[in-house]
Amino acid sequence: YDVWQADFRQMPNWIRIAGAKVRPWTILVTSRSNDLVLAHQISEDSPSAALVWDTLVQAMQQPAAGEPHRATELQVRHDQIWDSLRAHLDEIGLQMSVCEELDELDEVFRGMCEQVCGKPQPGLLDMPGMKPDQVGHFYEAAAHFFRLAPWMKVGYEAAIKIECDRYQSGPW
Repeated sequence: YDVWQADFRQMPNWIRIAGAKVRPWTILVTSRSNDLVLAHQISEDSPSAALVWDTLVQAMQQPAAGEPHRATELQVRHDQIWDSLRAHLDEIGLQMSVCEELDELDEVFRGMCEQVCGKPQPGLLDMPGMKPDQVGHFYEAAAHFFRLAPWMKVGYEAAIKIECDRYQSGPW
């Protein structure tokens, strides 16, 4: 008896590969029963059904940990790729269950993202004292500034001086 979880997700942050910024996709297959990562794959492009299937086969035939075997149940998120692979899974006798949450895989993915991309940047609502209405007003002000586009009215040769009595490090 071994329950596996499998999924494919795009990394949350940009990383540099050979000088280019990319947000790679990862395919993970984990054993929920044994807390093991059985297979993984990283791709610059959104994974195809064939790549997801190959990664699942790798987990069965040459797992990264443990002995080769098939799961008794495969837990996945609802996605068209899994729908297209259902016939293959039925053919080998692997029961697929669609789940809202993949707890084991979520934890592995979070840890992997932290290793590859670094710790996640806090959101505006994670800041002490910040409230949703303040974030809304900040967004409105930023959108207004963007629509005004003052950088379009000032040529590259024009200098702008900014002074503020509150800070001693200026003017800028």
